[in-house]
Amino acid sequence: MAYRLRVLGPPEVLDAEENPVSLSHGKPMAVLVYVACSSSPVSRDELADLLWPDADRQKGRHSVRQALWVLKNALGDDIFDGNEPLSIRQGSLEVDLRRFADALKAGRVDEAQALWRGPVLDHFVLAGVRQWNHWAEDLRGDLEHRFCKALLAHARDLAGDGDTVGAVSALDQAIEVAPSSEAPHLARIELLLDLLRLDAAREAIADAHQA
Repeated sequence: MAYRLRVLGPPEVLDAEENPVSLSHGKPMAVLVYVACSSSPVSRDELADLLWPDADRQKGRHSVRQALWVLKNALGDDIFDGNEPLSIRQGSLEVDLRRFADALKAGRVDEAQALWRGPVLDHFVLAGVRQWNHWAEDLRGDLEHRFCKALLAHARDLAGDGDTVGAVSALDQAIEVAPSSEAPHLARIELLLDLLRLDAAREAIADAHQA
């Protein structure tokens, strides 16, 4: 892979030597993220509607061309496969979100835990671009729900195998991922009570009330 796109946590692009590529958190980055995370090729009109909703068709497509120029200037002309619709050329960009989703689907929770850097597109908000922000929020919420569910199941398996330290750690991460969700708080409290760690259980109850 020539480049790596990190979407878990604040978005960033790394080159083959793991050096950050200079690409600001603006609309060119949003174009790259959207195309890279889409399951099918993306038309320029779709990008224009998503990121420049108030522009007319001609101005919107012009803005898309400018964003693509920025990306090709930073990552090379061969980053995209085709010009219309757009997709990422195979082998040119590794996306952590895809690896993470594959790991969750296959039940490789340890691998997903290692890949997790924080909320999807953390602190990446485009002012006044409601459609983009809603898309990012939906993506973030879906992934956090799936990860939290996987961590809860993983914690149960670890506890059943006698690895209570690993189970508590998995539940701690589930709470970090979805702090307002009741299920990981309850599971953590129950496990701590089973282990007779009463002081820790009381702290966990207090944390749950504050969430």
